Amino acid sequence: MTEHRTGKSLRTALALLLCLIAAAGVLSLSALADDQLPAGTDGVGRLIISSAENWETFAARVNAGENGLNAIMDADVVLPSDATLVGTAEYPYVGDFDGNGHTLTYTLTADDYRYGLFSRVNGCSIHDLSAVGTVNTAYRLTGGLVGEKLGSNSCNLNRCRVSVTINSSV
Repeated sequence: MTEHRTGKSLRTALALLLCLIAAAGVLSLSALADDQLPAGTDGVGRLIISSAENWETFAARVNAGENGLNAIMDADVVLPSDATLVGTAEYPYVGDFDGNGHTLTYTLTADDYRYGLFSRVNGCSIHDLSAVGTVNTAYRLTGGLVGEKLGSNSCNLNRCRVSVTINSSV
C-alpha cells in the first residue's frame, strides 16, 4: 500500500513538474513573440500612430516601398503644415489604416496635382477616421483625404468623417 501511494505521489509530482515546465515554456514563447515585434507596433504588428512624428515615420516607410504597412491610431494627431503625404505613384498605399475613432487635423498647401493626405492609393482600407483641416491649392484634383486612386484594386473607405476645406485658385 505504501508503495502504491509513493508511486502515485511520484506520478503526481512529475505531472505537476511537467505542467510547470510547459507553463514556463508558453510564457517564454509569448515574451519572445512580443520581443520580435518591431518597436512602436501593436500586438498584431500594426504601426501605432500617436504623434506627428509617428505619422512621418509611417509616411516615410510607405513611400520607401513598405506600401502594405498597416497602422492604427491611438490618439488624435495634429500634423504640421509640411506633413509627408502617404503613397506615391511608384508605391501607392495598399495597407490597412485604422483611425480607431481618432482625428487627424491638418492645414496643408498642395504642391502638386492629385493631392490628399493619402496621396496615392490602390487596394487600401482606411476606416474609423476623422480628418479635419484645410488644403490650399493652385492645382486641380485635390482631395481632403485621398488624392488619387491608382490601379484596378478597389479601396475601402469606411466610417470616415472628412471635414476639410479646399481653398483653390483654379
